[in-house]
Amino acid sequence: MYLANALLELLKTKSFDNIKVTEICDKALIHKTTFYNHFEDKYELLNYVLLQMHNDIISNIKFEGSLIDYYLSVAKYYIKYIKNNPKLFKSIISNDNRTGIILFEKLYIKDIEEKINKQNIQEVPSNYAAHFYVSAVLAILSEWFIGGMVEDEDTLLNYITILVKKEKAF
Repeated sequence: MYLANALLELLKTKSFDNIKVTEICDKALIHKTTFYNHFEDKYELLNYVLLQMHNDIISNIKFEGSLIDYYLSVAKYYIKYIKNNPKLFKSIISNDNRTGIILFEKLYIKDIEEKINKQNIQEVPSNYAAHFYVSAVLAILSEWFIGGMVEDEDTLLNYITILVKKEKAF
């Protein structure tokens, strides 16, 4: 979609907070009326872009085996995506009201919560468990990114594995 691509291009050079709908339309060569026929505002467009990205990531992962293995596979794809798209991720985590990261988190939470419900895990309500694990991974990814992505992907994934699978966080 032209509007999504235009937003992604603009995010490479500007923060989300500083992008105007007019700029998105100009970049996409689309009239503002067309924009508003599809999206209420730039936040809804960002949500659409993040949903497409998330769907691309999870479409590459089969839900087989344990939920933790699936969760770690999704985390691995996010690590690769962030490493390959640092300007986009910087824009997502650095906007003033954290809109991008919150939308990103909601998508990931929804997916994990659905998987928890499929496996009928009842020790902790699925919404709490999904929020806990997703928030933890996004915090680690943000810290890794802000710190300059010093560790390689496998090392970072190993840290996440130790924290969630081997329960050696403390």
